[in-house]
Amino acid sequence: MDPSIRSLHLHDYRRPEQLSPGGVLLVGSGQSGVQLAEELMAVGREVTLAVGRCGRFPRTYRGKDIFWWLRSLATRGPNVGTPLPAPADLANPRLRLACNPQLSGHGKRHDTNLRAMAMAGLRLAGRLESIDGTEARFAADLADTLAYADRFFDERFRRTFDAFAQRSGESLPEDEPVQVDFDPPPLTELDLARERISSVIWTSGFRPVTDWIDLPVFDDFGLPITRDGHTDVPGLSFIGTPWLVDMGSANLVGLVRDAEALVTSF
Repeated sequence: MDPSIRSLHLHDYRRPEQLSPGGVLLVGSGQSGVQLAEELMAVGREVTLAVGRCGRFPRTYRGKDIFWWLRSLATRGPNVGTPLPAPADLANPRLRLACNPQLSGHGKRHDTNLRAMAMAGLRLAGRLESIDGTEARFAADLADTLAYADRFFDERFRRTFDAFAQRSGESLPEDEPVQVDFDPPPLTELDLARERISSVIWTSGFRPVTDWIDLPVFDDFGLPITRDGHTDVPGLSFIGTPWLVDMGSANLVGLVRDAEALVTSF
């Protein structure tokens, strides 16, 4: 990449003012990517987002915030037959490292829908394939990726949410998530200099770093092999890692639950 364009990972980003004047290319459309897009657009930056294969949730469903749903399924779901997805439910173990569904707490409570954000001025591109000098190239997969995000909730979670609503005794009126009918124009090539894009921010997530533990307790993806947090090495247990017990294990909705189960099983 041309040295005139600043490149930094989200880990090193703090506020819009630290960026040079001009547009910003964000690479990655998980929670960090869409949240940063909203923050930068709110201060008047022109933002281009290279979109990866991430699903999205409605912020509210049947009158409750999505985090109410996730916490309810994590703590009460097993008792009524509607637990959060567990590792054994995944078609491929690599999916444990997939991005979290697109959500944001920026401003007022709202859905985070890339189609709506594009209508408001966010420029969308497919997955970033290369940057050569100032020439960025993107895959021609934007339409397919947005369609995947649109159906993610219905295919992966809605049936479980509705079953919990029926079995839990909660008063949860039926709901239909809002869909946005807008197809952003395809974008496969972009001259960063011509478009006055001065910064590229990589919102591509993190990998687990476990090489400081020299024991055979990790799988091919760098995640610990455990049963309810315990490894086969006596005294070595884990907490807070992705998919330790289920989808909620690395999030606040599941961390307390997992910790209580871990300490009571010693």
